[in-house]
Parts: sequence; structure tokens; C-alpha cells
Amino acid sequence: MGIGDFNSALTFGTPAPLFVAGQPVLHFATVAGIPVPANPTGFGDVTVPAATANPVTIALATSGIPVGSTVKVSVTPQYGAPISVDSPPTAGSLANSTTSVSLDIPFGNNVLSAQTSFTVVAAVGDALSRFAQGERVEKVTLTSTLGQGEKATLHTVAGNQFEVEPAQLKLAALLQ
Repeated sequence: MGIGDFNSALTFGTPAPLFVAGQPVLHFATVAGIPVPANPTGFGDVTVPAATANPVTIALATSGIPVGSTVKVSVTPQYGAPISVDSPPTAGSLANSTTSVSLDIPFGNNVLSAQTSFTVVAAVGDALSRFAQGERVEKVTLTSTLGQGEKATLHTVAGNQFEVEPAQLKLAALLQ
């Protein structure tokens, strides 16, 4: 066989995505029945009319987070102490789950945030260890704040915490 000679068949195709679709997502769906923009800026994303009576309903949606998870919703007013409440467990499917809370929203500018944590199986914890200095991850906390996006925190079996970009969580499926 000389240089450049080959007897194998060549195949062509569209490359597969580098990352697995379906990273965990936690987002606000509506506040007092008003839809939250897909890409909130953190300023004037939702204006609740002054005549709206408290408490208001805040609807949340998740994807890639185990069904039955609870979400802590916090309102931080411009003036005054933050207010937090835990949601009932999410309902739906792993791909699309929802929950809601009723909460008094003070008059004026407020920042809304939501946080949920879930335990991961050992294989995923091992795969996520590359983002946690080699330590097995046992739990992930996902936080969503209007206008500030999402952040993910990895909690290891040794009790350490590592903040990562939520998109890195998609890598765990590739590394198993």
C-alpha cells in the first residue's frame, strides 16, 4: 500500500452537537399574570399595576430539574427587608415542570430571585467532578434572578461548593 492509498469507505454527515441539549433551567413565567420576558434586563421587566392587590401569584417553570422539587422565591425591595417563601413541589415532567407561589410584593422597584436544589446520581456527580477540583458532586443548586440570569453551584460530598456556568451542567451527560 503506498502513501495516499486506502481501501476504507468514507462517510459524510452533519456533526452532532458538542453539548447535550437540556441544561437545567429555572425561570419566572408570570408575575401577577403578566408574562416575564424571555431575556429580562433587571429593570422594568414586569410592571405590576399599583391597583393590583397583594398577595400576587408568581408562576415558575423548570426544565431538566427533577419533578417534585421546591423553589424558594425571594423578593428584595428597593427599601426594606427581603421576603422569601417556598413553593409547593413542581408538577409536570422533567422536560417541563411548573409551580407557583403567592407573595406580597412591596410598592416600587423589586428584584425577584428563585432557587432550587436537587441531588444528582453518582454517575453525574462523578462527571461533574471535573468542575469541582476532582470532588464528587452530590447536589446542584440553581439560582435565577431577573436581569442577572442563572447561576449554578455544585455541592460536593466533602462539603465544598463550586460556582459554575449552568451550561457546564450539560457536559455531565457527555462525561458519564
